[in-house]
Order: sequence, then C-alpha cells, then structure tokens
Amino acid sequence: MKIIISISLLYNKLLLHSIFLVIMEFSMKYILSMCIITFFLSCHLEREKEIIEPVQFDEATVIECIDGDTIVVQLCNRKIEKVRFIGVDAPELKTQTISELYAIEAFNYTKAMLENLTVYLEKDVSDRDKYGRLLRYVWLKKPAEVNEQEMRTKSFNSYLILNGYAKTLMIYPDYKYKSFLIKFENEATKTGTGVWSHGK
Repeated sequence: MKIIISISLLYNKLLLHSIFLVIMEFSMKYILSMCIITFFLSCHLEREKEIIEPVQFDEATVIECIDGDTIVVQLCNRKIEKVRFIGVDAPELKTQTISELYAIEAFNYTKAMLENLTVYLEKDVSDRDKYGRLLRYVWLKKPAEVNEQEMRTKSFNSYLILNGYAKTLMIYPDYKYKSFLIKFENEATKTGTGVWSHGK
C-alpha cells in the first residue's frame, strides 16, 4: 500500500513538474513574442514619424558663388550667409595658387545655375561647419516628397554629383541623403563624367 502511495505521489510530482515546464515554455514563448512585436511596432512608429515629419525649407536668394560647392545667400530676414553644400566636395578653386583639376568648370557651373536664383535650403543634423558656414542641401524647387526622382531633378547637390562637378563627401552625422548621393556618384564614375573623366 505504501509503495502504491509513493508511486502515486511520485507520479503527481512528475505530472506537476511537466505541467510547470509546459507553462514556463509557453510563458517564455509568449514573452519572446511580445518582445518581438513590441520591437517591430516601435520601429514602425519611428518610421512613421520620419515619414510624416515635415521637411523645413528656408527660402534664399543666391547673391554670389565662391566655388563649386559654396555660395553666399540672402535669407528672407535679409541676413547674408555663406552656405556649404552637404554631401559634396567640388575641386578646390584657388586664388593665388593653382586650382585643382576641374575646379573652374565646377565654379562656372554653380555660378551659371544658381547666381541670382531663389533656392530652398534644407538643414540636416549639423547647422554650421567649423568655418561658420551654414551646412545645407540646396533645392532648386521644393520637392513634393523626398525620393530618388525628386533628388535627381530638384536637388542641386545631386546635380553636382550626377554631372561630375563634385565627389561625395559624407561627414557624420549629416547622412540624410547619403544613399542617393553615393548612387549618383557611382553612375557618374561608370560613365567617366566630369571629374571622373581622368579616373579616380
């Protein structure tokens, strides 16, 4: 009789232990599932926030071109500012020494395209560089939405890259349009456009 009771107790313990393990396994799977769902929901919400966040533009008139990637503008408040284009690096235009290859062409292109024109300036993360110049993307027209087609047809930063008047220069943390600009540079490199006509 005692043996039967002992076996019964052992069986009950094993049964309870098995039930406990099943419950624990279910709980762990449930917790893991909830963590995964929470993670993806948070990513989705962040993405939605990025999409719906309006892009801010400052209207300005270009009054002077310094070189291929730097201009002087007058803002709507009448303030005069130097603007350095984000993500691009045109050949250096020297005043007393020899200019870099294709520097004059880049300067002439920027001057012909922008001087006396109304443009729309877009800030990334950084506001100014170490020289006190505004760091901006320069749009010829406000984009309806930011996508590759709008970048190709309305962004002057993209124009410089696509037409070989500048190379990409990505400096953290201003990476908003990094993927577009690098793609455009790859296209210009393959076709040997502008600065790429003499190789890398």
